[in-house]
Amino acid sequence: MNELNELKPIGRMQREVLLTLAENYLAGAFGIEDFFDLERNGRKLEIIKDIYSTMAEFKKVKKPDLSPDVVKIGYKTSYTKKIEYADVYLFSIVSGDWNPIHHDESYAAKTKFKRRVVHGMLTSSLISNALALIPGTIVLIKNSVEYLKPVYVGDTITAEAEIVEELPKNRYKVKVDCKNQNNEIVAKGECIILIWK
Repeated sequence: MNELNELKPIGRMQREVLLTLAENYLAGAFGIEDFFDLERNGRKLEIIKDIYSTMAEFKKVKKPDLSPDVVKIGYKTSYTKKIEYADVYLFSIVSGDWNPIHHDESYAAKTKFKRRVVHGMLTSSLISNALALIPGTIVLIKNSVEYLKPVYVGDTITAEAEIVEELPKNRYKVKVDCKNQNNEIVAKGECIILIWK
Protein backbone atom coordinates (compact mmCIF):
# COMPACT_ATOMS: atom_id res chain seq x y z
CA MET A 1 0.00 0.00 0.00
CA ASN A 2 2.92 2.36 0.66
CA GLU A 3 3.94 1.94 -2.96
CA LEU A 4 0.53 3.24 -4.09
CA ASN A 5 0.85 6.30 -1.87
CA GLU A 6 4.23 7.09 -3.45
CA LEU A 7 2.89 7.04 -7.01
CA LYS A 8 3.22 10.37 -8.76
CA PRO A 9 0.40 11.79 -10.90
CA ILE A 10 0.71 10.56 -14.45
CA GLY A 11 1.13 12.88 -17.40
CA ARG A 12 -1.03 13.14 -20.46
CA MET A 13 1.13 10.83 -22.59
CA GLN A 14 1.36 8.20 -19.84
CA ARG A 15 -2.41 8.33 -19.44
CA GLU A 16 -2.79 7.82 -23.21
CA VAL A 17 -0.50 4.78 -23.11
CA LEU A 18 -2.55 3.26 -20.29
CA LEU A 19 -5.82 3.96 -22.11
CA THR A 20 -4.41 2.44 -25.30
CA LEU A 21 -3.37 -0.73 -23.45
CA ALA A 22 -6.81 -1.01 -21.85
CA GLU A 23 -8.58 -0.41 -25.16
CA ASN A 24 -6.40 -2.97 -26.93
CA TYR A 25 -7.24 -5.54 -24.27
CA LEU A 26 -11.00 -4.81 -24.48
CA ALA A 27 -10.95 -4.76 -28.28
CA GLY A 28 -9.20 -8.12 -28.40
CA ALA A 29 -11.39 -9.65 -25.71
CA PHE A 30 -14.70 -8.47 -27.18
CA GLY A 31 -13.86 -8.37 -30.91
CA ILE A 32 -14.65 -4.69 -31.47
CA GLU A 33 -11.33 -3.63 -32.99
CA ASP A 34 -12.81 -1.35 -35.65
CA PHE A 35 -14.71 0.78 -33.15
CA PHE A 36 -11.71 1.23 -30.89
CA ASP A 37 -9.32 1.98 -33.77
CA LEU A 38 -11.51 4.83 -35.01
CA GLU A 39 -12.05 6.26 -31.55
CA ARG A 40 -8.48 5.85 -30.34
CA ASN A 41 -6.81 7.16 -33.51
CA GLY A 42 -9.09 10.21 -33.57
CA ARG A 43 -8.16 11.02 -29.98
CA LYS A 44 -4.45 10.48 -30.66
CA LEU A 45 -4.56 12.83 -33.62
CA GLU A 46 -6.22 15.48 -31.45
CA ILE A 47 -3.47 15.03 -28.84
CA ILE A 48 -0.80 15.39 -31.55
CA LYS A 49 -2.48 18.60 -32.75
CA ASP A 50 -2.66 19.92 -29.17
CA ILE A 51 1.02 19.17 -28.53
CA TYR A 52 2.06 20.62 -31.89
CA SER A 53 0.12 23.82 -31.11
CA THR A 54 2.34 24.39 -28.07
CA MET A 55 5.49 24.27 -30.23
CA ALA A 56 4.49 25.85 -33.53
CA GLU A 57 1.81 27.83 -35.26
CA PHE A 58 -1.22 25.66 -36.02
CA LYS A 59 -3.30 27.15 -38.82
CA LYS A 60 -6.35 25.87 -40.62
CA VAL A 61 -7.40 28.45 -43.18
CA LYS A 62 -11.00 28.48 -44.38
CA LYS A 63 -11.36 28.28 -48.14
CA PRO A 64 -13.40 31.17 -49.58
CA ASP A 65 -16.93 30.16 -50.53
CA LEU A 66 -16.66 31.30 -54.15
CA SER A 67 -17.66 29.73 -57.45
CA PRO A 68 -14.78 28.37 -59.57
CA ASP A 69 -16.12 30.66 -62.30
CA VAL A 70 -14.33 33.61 -60.62
CA VAL A 71 -10.96 32.04 -61.46
CA LYS A 72 -9.44 34.03 -64.32
CA ILE A 73 -5.97 35.20 -65.33
CA GLY A 74 -4.66 37.38 -62.50
CA TYR A 75 -6.57 35.57 -59.71
CA LYS A 76 -4.27 35.43 -56.63
CA THR A 77 -4.13 33.61 -53.32
CA SER A 78 -1.56 33.44 -50.52
CA TYR A 79 -0.81 31.54 -47.33
CA THR A 80 1.58 32.64 -44.56
CA LYS A 81 3.15 30.49 -41.85
CA LYS A 82 6.06 30.79 -39.43
CA ILE A 83 8.22 27.68 -39.75
CA GLU A 84 9.39 26.39 -36.37
CA TYR A 85 11.72 23.52 -35.55
CA ALA A 86 8.67 21.37 -34.75
CA ASP A 87 7.67 21.72 -38.43
CA VAL A 88 11.14 20.67 -39.57
CA TYR A 89 11.15 17.69 -37.20
CA LEU A 90 7.69 16.51 -38.29
CA PHE A 91 8.62 16.95 -41.96
CA SER A 92 11.62 14.67 -41.35
CA ILE A 93 9.31 12.08 -39.79
CA VAL A 94 7.00 12.18 -42.82
CA SER A 95 9.67 12.44 -45.54
CA GLY A 96 12.44 10.37 -43.94
CA ASP A 97 14.93 13.18 -44.66
CA TRP A 98 17.11 13.49 -41.54
CA ASN A 99 19.93 15.47 -43.14
CA PRO A 100 21.86 17.00 -40.19
CA ILE A 101 21.82 20.42 -41.87
CA HIS A 102 18.17 20.61 -40.74
CA HIS A 103 18.66 19.32 -37.19
CA ASP A 104 22.22 19.69 -35.91
CA GLU A 105 23.18 23.29 -35.12
CA SER A 106 26.92 22.54 -34.78
CA TYR A 107 26.95 20.63 -38.09
CA ALA A 108 25.03 23.40 -39.87
CA ALA A 109 27.40 26.04 -38.44
CA LYS A 110 30.21 24.51 -40.51
CA THR A 111 28.28 24.92 -43.77
CA LYS A 112 27.87 28.03 -45.91
CA PHE A 113 24.42 28.52 -44.32
CA LYS A 114 26.01 28.93 -40.82
CA ARG A 115 22.87 27.61 -39.10
CA ARG A 116 20.07 25.07 -39.52
CA VAL A 117 17.98 25.45 -42.65
CA VAL A 118 14.44 24.32 -43.40
CA HIS A 119 13.93 21.56 -45.97
CA GLY A 120 13.37 23.15 -49.38
CA MET A 121 10.37 20.91 -49.94
CA LEU A 122 8.88 21.92 -46.59
CA THR A 123 9.11 25.54 -47.69
CA SER A 124 7.51 24.82 -51.06
CA SER A 125 4.85 22.63 -49.43
CA LEU A 126 3.17 25.87 -48.30
CA ILE A 127 2.34 26.41 -51.98
CA SER A 128 -0.08 23.49 -51.59
CA ASN A 129 -2.38 25.56 -49.38
CA ALA A 130 -2.05 28.67 -51.57
CA LEU A 131 -3.31 26.49 -54.45
CA ALA A 132 -6.01 24.87 -52.30
CA LEU A 133 -7.44 28.34 -51.57
CA ILE A 134 -8.31 28.79 -55.25
CA PRO A 135 -12.09 28.25 -55.63
CA GLY A 136 -13.22 24.80 -56.74
CA THR A 137 -11.70 21.39 -56.09
CA ILE A 138 -8.02 21.75 -56.97
CA VAL A 139 -5.94 18.89 -58.36
CA LEU A 140 -2.20 19.47 -58.77
CA ILE A 141 -1.04 18.11 -62.15
CA LYS A 142 2.52 19.45 -62.39
CA ASN A 143 4.89 21.31 -60.09
CA SER A 144 8.28 22.89 -60.75
CA VAL A 145 10.08 24.92 -58.07
CA GLU A 146 13.51 26.56 -57.97
CA TYR A 147 15.05 27.31 -54.56
CA LEU A 148 16.83 30.69 -54.48
CA LYS A 149 17.69 31.44 -50.83
CA PRO A 150 17.86 29.41 -47.63
CA VAL A 151 14.94 29.43 -45.21
CA TYR A 152 15.94 29.30 -41.54
CA VAL A 153 14.06 27.92 -38.57
CA GLY A 154 11.87 30.77 -37.31
CA ASP A 155 11.37 32.42 -40.71
CA THR A 156 7.86 33.44 -41.72
CA ILE A 157 7.09 32.34 -45.26
CA THR A 158 4.30 33.55 -47.52
CA ALA A 159 3.42 31.28 -50.43
CA GLU A 160 1.72 33.14 -53.28
CA ALA A 161 -0.13 31.75 -56.29
CA GLU A 162 -1.33 33.64 -59.35
CA ILE A 163 -3.24 32.28 -62.34
CA VAL A 164 -1.23 33.26 -65.43
CA GLU A 165 -2.75 31.15 -68.22
CA GLU A 166 -5.98 29.30 -68.94
CA LEU A 167 -5.41 25.92 -70.57
CA PRO A 168 -7.88 23.44 -72.13
CA LYS A 169 -10.03 21.10 -70.02
CA ASN A 170 -10.28 23.29 -66.88
CA ARG A 171 -6.51 23.40 -66.45
CA TYR A 172 -4.56 26.51 -65.45
CA LYS A 173 -0.92 27.53 -65.31
CA VAL A 174 -0.11 29.11 -61.94
CA LYS A 175 2.94 31.22 -61.07
CA VAL A 176 4.04 30.45 -57.52
CA ASP A 177 6.61 31.88 -55.17
CA CYS A 178 7.58 31.85 -51.51
CA LYS A 179 8.79 35.00 -49.76
CA ASN A 180 10.34 35.37 -46.32
CA GLN A 181 9.52 38.02 -43.72
CA ASN A 182 11.93 40.41 -45.49
CA ASN A 183 9.93 40.07 -48.73
CA GLU A 184 12.83 38.17 -50.36
CA ILE A 185 11.83 35.46 -52.83
CA VAL A 186 13.25 32.20 -51.47
CA ALA A 187 11.57 29.89 -53.98
CA LYS A 188 9.71 30.35 -57.25
CA GLY A 189 8.18 28.23 -59.94
CA GLU A 190 5.01 27.25 -61.71
CA CYS A 191 2.29 24.68 -61.39
CA ILE A 192 -0.40 23.24 -63.61
CA ILE A 193 -3.69 22.65 -61.79
CA LEU A 194 -7.02 21.14 -62.75
CA ILE A 195 -10.13 22.71 -61.27
CA TRP A 196 -13.09 20.39 -60.88
CA LYS A 197 -16.21 22.50 -61.25
